Amino acid sequence: MKPGYAAAAMLIFATPALPAHAQDFDPMALADTNADGKVSLAEATAFSAQGWTFVDQSNAGKIKKETLPDFMQPSFASTKADAEGYVSKDAFLAAVPDRFKAADTNADGFLSDAELRGFLGMP
Repeated sequence: MKPGYAAAAMLIFATPALPAHAQDFDPMALADTNADGKVSLAEATAFSAQGWTFVDQSNAGKIKKETLPDFMQPSFASTKADAEGYVSKDAFLAAVPDRFKAADTNADGFLSDAELRGFLGMP
């Protein structure tokens, strides 16, 4: 993985309001691994899995939702936490289909660049 991609990967489903420093990356270039101009659910899931490495830098396999920065909270909103408030990687990835469906505004089963950027709050 190229430097900085793990951080960018986390942002694919992070928030409708990205921090200014993140608004210059091209999420489609990172998420569209087969370069067909659209992101499938499988690509979004793989991209989210890469993003997990940014969130779980200690490699503990779980993170506490309340410790995430505000701009990351929306990506965990539909993710089930355990009784202690931790989210596992498995739980995070299990929520990808719901986040994907919300981003797929034309319901064609793929995310276009505009859908991906719109979901991320990017111009």
